[in-house]
Formats: sequence, C-alpha cells, structure tokens
Amino acid sequence: MVNQIDRPIADALQRPAQALLSVIRGAASGGVRNAPAPSASGGLLDMNALIAQVQAEGAASGRDQLPSWVTRRAQGHYSQYGEPMVYLGGRKRQAKSMYDPNAGSPRRADALGEDFGVYEEPVEATLTHAQNRPYMWDEKKILDAMKKMREAGLNVTDFDTMTQVWGGLVNRAAHIYSLSGGTKKVTPWDVLDMHKSESAAAGSLVDYESGSKTTTQRTVSEITEGQGWQVMQQVLAQQLGRDPSDDEVRDFTFRMNQSAARNPSITETIQRYQAGEIVEADSTTTGGWTGADVMRSAEQEAQADPDWAEYQSATTFFNATLGALGAIGDV
Repeated sequence: MVNQIDRPIADALQRPAQALLSVIRGAASGGVRNAPAPSASGGLLDMNALIAQVQAEGAASGRDQLPSWVTRRAQGHYSQYGEPMVYLGGRKRQAKSMYDPNAGSPRRADALGEDFGVYEEPVEATLTHAQNRPYMWDEKKILDAMKKMREAGLNVTDFDTMTQVWGGLVNRAAHIYSLSGGTKKVTPWDVLDMHKSESAAAGSLVDYESGSKTTTQRTVSEITEGQGWQVMQQVLAQQLGRDPSDDEVRDFTFRMNQSAARNPSITETIQRYQAGEIVEADSTTTGGWTGADVMRSAEQEAQADPDWAEYQSATTFFNATLGALGAIGDV
C-alpha cells in the first residue's frame, strides 16, 4: 500500500483540499491496495478506518508520521467531505489509567495521547451544521442569543436577523480554527466578544439592549439664485431704489453659500434603547446659516454701496418735503 499511495499523496499535497479529497475517493474506489471498504451510510471511504490502516502500515514501513492529508482530518479541522470545522467549546474529561495485563503494570493514559487528570475534549461541528444550530434552539436560548448580540452592538430583534448574524460569527470562527490548524480555539461567541471589543476600540459600540446611541448630523442650508434674487430685490429696492443686476445676484448667492458651508447647523440626537427598541429620543440643534443671516448680509452690502448715502439723503429730503407740503395744505 505504501508504495502505491506515496505518488498520489505527493502530487495531491501540491493541490488544494478538494484535490486531496479526490485521492481519498480514489482510494475508496479501489485505487489503494487493501483500502478499507466504503462506509455503508454514504458510500465514501471510512476515514477512521483509513487512518488506522495508514498508521499500522506506516509504522511497519518505518514512516514516522502520517501524510498531512490524513493528519489534517485526524485533527478534526475538516470533515471527511472537506468542509471546515467549527470549534464550539470543550468538555472536561477525567483521564483514567488502564491496566495492561501483558505489561503487568498500569498503563498511563498519556500513552494514548492524553495526560492524567482533567483534560478538555473539543466539541466541533461542520460549518453547515454550526450555521444551522439556531433552528434546534429553544425559545429561551434564542432570546438569550439575541440579547448577547444587542449588548455587543448588533441590533437583533427577530429570528431571521439573528440567524444571519450567527452565520457571520460561525464563518469567522471556522476560518480562525481551520486555518490555524486547530491551535486557535475560537467559538462563534468568542467572535462576538471580539466584535464588541473592536467596536469599543473604534468608539462605535452601542448597547442596543439597554444603552443609548448618539448621532450628530451637520446640515448646510444653501440658497438658489432665485432665492438670492428675491432677497436682493427686496433689500435694494428699499435701500437703493433699484433692482439687482444678474451679476449681483450670482455673486451674492455664491458668497451666501460659502458662509452657509462655514456655518452648518449641528443636530445632536440621543436615542435610548430597550431590548432593541427606541424608547426615548432627544434632539438639539445649534448653529446654522439662516434666512435672517442672509437678509442681514444683504442689508449690510447695500449700505456699503457708494450710492446708498446719496439715495438715503434724497429719500429723506423728499419725504421731509412731502411732509411739509402736507402741513401747508392743512392750513
């Protein structure tokens, strides 16, 4: 078996996981001499039996370790179908010594790859199975999961949204666990804690379960040339006795919009949440470039016009003359 399988293994090690699986399936179809029979359930090669056979024949031939395409499956990072595995936590186990009557002495559990005392047995699931776990949860676990997500800054209030968020957590956990060779044991809930820490570091964390969210909106109140003409026409008619020219309107509108851009209105809104729902909201607006500011600017510019003083004098004299004539007529 060793001589016949070495070449396919050497070639397959240079190809991705799916190609490696083709070697395994080839062994299942008879490409490897004395390969274990396909499993009765799925028609695929029984991986555990294959691992045991390679271990036995490898040891007999002097090979010190299993090929990586076998050890990767043995370590539990990929399923027999090549699907990434997800770490879901660990179970505490008590290692026990085993008596070997042939040796006449207790056999240490670490000879089986375990240390004496309490050890952790990893709990794993395939990516697909882990993603579908919420469909097996009871109502309390679903509500607890949504609460954890809201506390971590993800506003989840229904089952569909919860399953979408859970799928993202599972994907990240699967990548970390599988690509690290199983050395980084990160559960989907650990990924949620990571997201919470990352959001807090960025200053964007919102506790949608019982916290508050502050948003700031800046608004620039620009005016059109039509609005600029209305203001200029009203002011110049009163201050200078004439209508504005097109150039004056365009220039005035441009400068008013520049002033508006330098003085935006700032609205700060504080929303308070309870179980993902807004229960209270307060808004405060400060600053801004208003219509009163535009009117005042137009009056100041009109009064700075060289013709303003002359027009005002003539208007004042004319009004005084009309007043005097009216008084004479009343005699």
